Amino acid sequence: MKLLVICNDFSYTKVHSNLSRELDEKGVRQVIYHPLRNEGNIGVNGIEFKTLNSKIIYSGKLKKHHKFLFESKVKFLYKDLISKIDPESFTNIYATTLFSDGTLAYKLFRDYNIPYIVTIRNTDIHIFLKYRPDLKRLAIKILSNASKVIFISKSNYENFFNHRLIKGAQHFKQKVEVINNGIDDFWLENYYTKGFLHPATDILFIGKLDRNKNIINLIRGFQKLKKEQHTIRLNIVGSGGANDSKVRELAKEDPSIKLYGEINSKEKLLQIFRKNHFFAMVSHRETFGLVYIEALSQGLPLLFSKDQGIDGTFNEKIGVAVDSNSVNGIYEGLRFLTKNVNQFQQPLIGRQNFSWENVANKYFRIFRGSEKQESY
Repeated sequence: MKLLVICNDFSYTKVHSNLSRELDEKGVRQVIYHPLRNEGNIGVNGIEFKTLNSKIIYSGKLKKHHKFLFESKVKFLYKDLISKIDPESFTNIYATTLFSDGTLAYKLFRDYNIPYIVTIRNTDIHIFLKYRPDLKRLAIKILSNASKVIFISKSNYENFFNHRLIKGAQHFKQKVEVINNGIDDFWLENYYTKGFLHPATDILFIGKLDRNKNIINLIRGFQKLKKEQHTIRLNIVGSGGANDSKVRELAKEDPSIKLYGEINSKEKLLQIFRKNHFFAMVSHRETFGLVYIEALSQGLPLLFSKDQGIDGTFNEKIGVAVDSNSVNGIYEGLRFLTKNVNQFQQPLIGRQNFSWENVANKYFRIFRGSEKQESY
């Protein structure tokens, strides 16, 4: 098997390198093509491959206008990609997004008959389908010709097929599979069940302080609850983003808000998880949200966004789903958590469902079942 991975966001998240590293352990030859927005990203999330002839290649740097001119970007990247690979040498393609990556995969399929698998993510649903409805026909072509369509979460699956532009394309469901992302083995090895005693007062947030993570609304909901429950505390781990300075300002004004800044040490994060009673992150948009799974592995009930991320992933009552735009809804969700902490159930977070090795096994099965037969 020789797999071409087209990955627009390879240097921006470790999700892709985690999967590729496990596929490498299985002997899958991979060439990862990463469209380059910033030359400083070369080498970020790099992999020391064990499998011969596996490598990461980068496109020429994208121009500023490519952000707005999709067709121009695709034309530039396809020409660049073809100049750097031998398309005939690949047995299949994995496109990590529907539009940015899937379009290139579709063109390779059209021109060289290489089967491809495509994943649909939040950006595809909430950016491309929202602001580029003219690309619907392209989306249908990509889906029609894909061997398999993957969603990272049940909520993304529901949001996609309920979208007004896609409602008439329900027949694609027959080629869909939902595969959740994995988490670092550290959290699986340190699975922890918390025995709750009242009062449960400490609420934890971990994430970037940007608009999407919605930290300001979380703080407002917390402060509303604080008027009733004077002993509660909000602990914030993270930095950066458009709301960074505002969060720092609010933390200075309110002694019940503690700002830790960015913490990368898993050991330190483990200690912080175990000192808190709940985890709260009410992102406006979330493909999956690995930090939710990490929090669940440490026994914390969740406040999370309705119809986003992990909503619908578990049968157990893991927490409260709220409308991310409603401060009052966030307040009520936090209030319910603090008053009913013992009603929630901790799901099993184990290797069989959330190890990257297990996730890679699922992808490997799909790749093996759809690969183009190599000619000898």
